[in-house]
Amino acid sequence: MLNQKIIIAGGAGLVGQNLVVRLKARGYQNLVVIDKHRANLATLAALHPEVDAVLADYLGSPEHRAMMAGFGFSDAEIDLVATWQPE
Repeated sequence: MLNQKIIIAGGAGLVGQNLVVRLKARGYQNLVVIDKHRANLATLAALHPEVDAVLADYLGSPEHRAMMAGFGFSDAEIDLVATWQPE
């Protein structure tokens, strides 16, 4: 089993939830998902209770790198946050 800590920002959407499945299948256990969508995060938590699911608006913070650092040392950070906003 792989114990490297992987933080996935914006990871409760379609792409992120599929990534979690693939990472778990490869043996990764220490996964942290940060997302601002409560319903998606609830689905992720129900399907993968061993994943740390954090409700936070990653993009809304100008200090988003500091937010990532606040979750402690990580071996990898994956940014899936959508930056496009409809006008």
